[in-house]
Amino acid sequence: LENWSEKIQIFSPDESFDGYCDYWAPECHYYKGAFYLFATYRSREYEKRGTAVFKSDSPTGPFELISDGHVTPKGTDCIDGTLYVDEDGQPWMVFVNEWTSSPDEIGEMSVAKLSDDLTHFISEPKMIFRAKKHIWTKGNITDGPFVYRTSKGKLIEIQHNVMTPRP
Repeated sequence: LENWSEKIQIFSPDESFDGYCDYWAPECHYYKGAFYLFATYRSREYEKRGTAVFKSDSPTGPFELISDGHVTPKGTDCIDGTLYVDEDGQPWMVFVNEWTSSPDEIGEMSVAKLSDDLTHFISEPKMIFRAKKHIWTKGNITDGPFVYRTSKGKLIEIQHNVMTPRP
């Protein structure tokens, strides 16, 4: 993060691209010799937000969509997908199940194994955190997951915030 310059466009959608608004939370990851962008957008077809995967040979793009639209569940608002590669080399996606799709308006974090080419899940998503399940949470929104392994080998998940939405 030392040699940034002006803004550049790293993705130019063609007419078949399903996204139309709510673009946010792009993350660029280097994995197996290429750069992968995990980005959230709202789908025209499903009217839900989700995370899709894009690929490029350069962090400055151009990126091309490699997943079949959202990798996250298509019938639920899912945001902030991030890549985690475990000690055995297995890629995973950690993502937010938005409070907007929950019947009780409580957000969750989920995790699922990704295919080696990062294009789709190879396991069912599993909930790993629910905003109101723990005594230290004060709200019902989860946001911005990040998985980190400590120097002692303990795996922890950090999130950006936990809050209650405004009425």
